[in-house]
Amino acid sequence: MTLGQQISLKRKSRGLSQEVLAEESGISLRTIQRIENDLSQPRPHTLKTLADTLHIALSDLSVNPSQEASVKSVVALQAINSSALLGVFIPLFQVIGPFFLWRKHKSDPLEYQTGKKILSFQILWLLLTGLILPITHFMHYAITGQFVLGKIPFVLVIYLILVAGNAAWVIKNAILLKKQNLDIYPFIPVLF
Repeated sequence: MTLGQQISLKRKSRGLSQEVLAEESGISLRTIQRIENDLSQPRPHTLKTLADTLHIALSDLSVNPSQEASVKSVVALQAINSSALLGVFIPLFQVIGPFFLWRKHKSDPLEYQTGKKILSFQILWLLLTGLILPITHFMHYAITGQFVLGKIPFVLVIYLILVAGNAAWVIKNAILLKKQNLDIYPFIPVLF
């Protein structure tokens, strides 16, 4: 249970609303909402004030070590996921960057399994890109008899769309990870 969930549970067990807790403790309503939703970590003084207001010992409001490990895992997974953005500059790096970071974090089962999903997505995306680009190149030539669309090669336009799509997926999943939602790339089969 997170610190915010503990405070929320203690507050509700005393029959207090967030507004009443804010009034009794002298802490702003917005701060209490952010703490209970785990959007911010309270300062020690704020935590002590909340504990006093809820008539509980400060030691009752503690972050357990497994939660700290999960926060550490989420940070590592964010790094693995975000390193795929290197593929915007050098295409093969969308797999190489996450691979090296994933290997570094193989000891943690959560990071290992979720990292495998991230790597699987990037490998599949790279293979899909490698398949789509030649097909569109030759289809465009078969239809128009030209390799370029105006002054820009058609295959370059398709490539930029694919890179932007990959970057969008990486950013979307970075946002999910920031919210500590580990259900990223749910539709991707793990390749290894």
